[in-house]
Amino acid sequence: MKKLFLSVVALMAVISINAYDAVYIVGDSSPAGWSTDDGNLAKATMTKVSSDVFEWTGVLTKTSATGEGFKLLTEKNWNPAIHPSEAGLMLNEKGSDVVQLPYSGDPDTKWKISETAEYKLTVTFRTEDVLVELEKVGDVGVSIPQKDGVYQISTAEHLEIFANKLNEGIIAGNCSAVLTQDIDLSSIEKWPTIGTDAKKFVGTFDGQYHRIKGMNIDGSKKEQGFFGVAGAGAVIKNLIMDASCNIVSTGGGCLAALIGCCNNGGTITIENCGNEANVTGKGANNAAFLGCNYGATKIVFNNCYNTGKISGGNENGAFSGWCGGGATFNNCWNTGEVTEGETWARGTKSINNCYQTVGSDEGVTKVTAEQVASGELCFKLNGDQSSIKWWQSLTGTVDATPVFFPEGHSQVYANGVLKCDGTSAGGDLTYSNTSTSIIPPHTIHEGLFCEVCGSLRSDWKSWMTAESDGTFAISTAEQLYWFSLHVAEVNQAAKAKLTADVDYTAFKQGFIGTSQGKAFSGTFDGQEHTITIDIVNDGSVDRAGLFAYINAATIKNLVVTGSATSADMKCVGGLGGRSDGNGTLIENVIVKTAVSYTGSNSDATCGGFFANMESQVTLKNCAFLGSINSGTAEGNGGLVGWAGSGNGNEYINCLVAPSEYTKNGNSAELARNNPALTNCLYVDADDAKLASGEYCYTLNAGGDNWFQNIGADVTPVPFSSHGQVFSISDAGYSTAVFSKNVVAPANTVFTATVDGDVVKTAAVDADATVAAGTAVILAGEKSSFISLKPSTAAPATLGTNVLKGSATEDYEVANEGDIYILAKNDANEAVFAPAQVGTLKAGKAYIEKASVASGAPVLRIGGTTGIANTIAMPDTNEYYDLTGRRVNQLQQGIYIVNGKKVVVK
Repeated sequence: MKKLFLSVVALMAVISINAYDAVYIVGDSSPAGWSTDDGNLAKATMTKVSSDVFEWTGVLTKTSATGEGFKLLTEKNWNPAIHPSEAGLMLNEKGSDVVQLPYSGDPDTKWKISETAEYKLTVTFRTEDVLVELEKVGDVGVSIPQKDGVYQISTAEHLEIFANKLNEGIIAGNCSAVLTQDIDLSSIEKWPTIGTDAKKFVGTFDGQYHRIKGMNIDGSKKEQGFFGVAGAGAVIKNLIMDASCNIVSTGGGCLAALIGCCNNGGTITIENCGNEANVTGKGANNAAFLGCNYGATKIVFNNCYNTGKISGGNENGAFSGWCGGGATFNNCWNTGEVTEGETWARGTKSINNCYQTVGSDEGVTKVTAEQVASGELCFKLNGDQSSIKWWQSLTGTVDATPVFFPEGHSQVYANGVLKCDGTSAGGDLTYSNTSTSIIPPHTIHEGLFCEVCGSLRSDWKSWMTAESDGTFAISTAEQLYWFSLHVAEVNQAAKAKLTADVDYTAFKQGFIGTSQGKAFSGTFDGQEHTITIDIVNDGSVDRAGLFAYINAATIKNLVVTGSATSADMKCVGGLGGRSDGNGTLIENVIVKTAVSYTGSNSDATCGGFFANMESQVTLKNCAFLGSINSGTAEGNGGLVGWAGSGNGNEYINCLVAPSEYTKNGNSAELARNNPALTNCLYVDADDAKLASGEYCYTLNAGGDNWFQNIGADVTPVPFSSHGQVFSISDAGYSTAVFSKNVVAPANTVFTATVDGDVVKTAAVDADATVAAGTAVILAGEKSSFISLKPSTAAPATLGTNVLKGSATEDYEVANEGDIYILAKNDANEAVFAPAQVGTLKAGKAYIEKASVASGAPVLRIGGTTGIANTIAMPDTNEYYDLTGRRVNQLQQGIYIVNGKKVVVK
């Protein structure tokens, strides 16, 4: 074979100053993968042939479009590492590479391989660089027939070659293969499994309804099954593990007939698969289909069955041992006994139309052996019979149980009076392979569901249409549930707005964003409406809440109330479960949900808004006013349980005032892990300052985000449809510049003119609308807060008013005395005094020096129509203002005493 390295490089002097004991090949193209375990590195440890030269011969796999090729290690701790001289270098095409010293650090580049083949790799350490040479020494052939790129497996030899070559990386893990007949593996002493931790099976394997027989597991190892380790995207279907398979552990854990282990996230689908073999474990997590599921991998079982006995070891399950990432079961059944574990599966699971003859699991329907043999189970597995997935011959060559393929088998019919979902409409049903009954159609008119059985209409995807800007307008619970389905199945970035309050309590699992892969990433505008929830996590999601998973979403202008409950390993929040993806914004949202965790796991988290924030999130102008009953959960927060780690979370102008909050372990008042908090409050629910308007004023921090109708709203709200709150000083006055049109209460809002050293005031008529941008004086009870409601009416025409200011822009005072601002004198009386050099905040009124003809050092407030200093109330009379309201203190103005007008000067 011709060497590929460049001759000019080969002639360079070789003088070593580096003494290394070993060199290892790691990466996607290496047979060791990225694991530095001794067992893996043994496959790709270079041989030291001299003090400075290392060699290795073996198969390097073609680097995929998303793969990272390989690099070299001189120690198992990843540093130092030998990287290529340039990114994306195809070493087998160039033949050699000279890496200058030092050779570790960024960028973390890798050599690429353009062709799977057998190579000789030589590494020579020299005084100033490292010479890396690659020579192709042989082609790699796989003697398995292929058709359209799919491996056609018809013999035990083919199947063993397929397993070994995939484990070595010669066959890609994302390949496709089919069985063309039953395969007997009894001649193989120890089945090697398909897929390892380093080379997971992530492709499609179609058994075409054939059987695997006589398989002998290597019981001394962990993660054993027909497949050793499967990864994200794997699909295994139409396959039966025969009762002749010998699946016995002598010491390892994670044992199953089908898959030993999965552990890298994503989703794995097992469809139309059956297990009839007994599984006898010694370690933990033994099952028919999946030994253990580590990490966040989702397992979906469609139309699967088990009749084998699962025993020995501990923590067993018929379908799965530990399913940490959660499992969904659709139309499955089990008759196999399970000892030392749970009958169905351990961990989080969602059960849909599933049955068993043994044990008792929540969500799984118990049936008898007679119901299995009679065809009743087969009929039930097919639901409303609109899609037949199971068959069973009840005459002739009788099937003892349902089967998931039609060839040689018959459909089962129920005979009697039926409803549209195939259940009895009254009276007993019999079962046969001949139909004598008619299932009536679903009764669905304008609604989303059948009026009889509750089934979702078949054309549900087109049931709602968006407005011209792509937003769905929601006013009913059915429409909100439809939106949750639309997010899960059609468009995660959908937009919605509420046009009415919605009672959503009937949809206990109506989560919006059902998983990390189907997280809501759109915009939801509540338009100040309320959603009432009764969210109950039945195990179908890992993080519970109305918005179970969000990813860079926007949720705003919303009130959520009701309850949200979760158990087991699950976490729960009053608004949602978990946020992923930077850029999420939660703004102007009030949560009044009663949050509760009823499980026994201390690691679970509860949050007033979200259980977990795993990315950059901003909470702005938000309030939690509900309760948190966290049970044993120790990681809780009034806003968020876990606020991520270094994610740049910001919580701005937020309020937590829970009616109940059990703070266990690492619980925080607002959020764990120290997010950036700006002007946020934690107060008792019965704090009088909530109703008085003081906290509303505090949360605004000079801005215009929180509002309150004092006397009606018991807490502030971030909705501008409520009143704007202003502070009255301990002198009884303040100034303001309105940011929007407001309604003037009686004797509260005043305009002003200047007469000499007197600021004469004129009260705005009660209930008149004052235009946005108007600068005024406000009067009220000393050291109190008042609220002015917004107005949509035409503004009133006001008289002369020298007060000026801006609702949005600060005023910079360039020279002392340029303007007069409201202040107090030594007698604690309100006056206008010259402002010093500095900044006058937006929203405050002032009088320009040019409007003060006398140049007075201080302007007192006075005038018969104005609001001069308070006068003590006479003891002998009751005084009322012109609106008929009794007053407790007199100011200069006109009053009614004993039915007559009186002027107080």
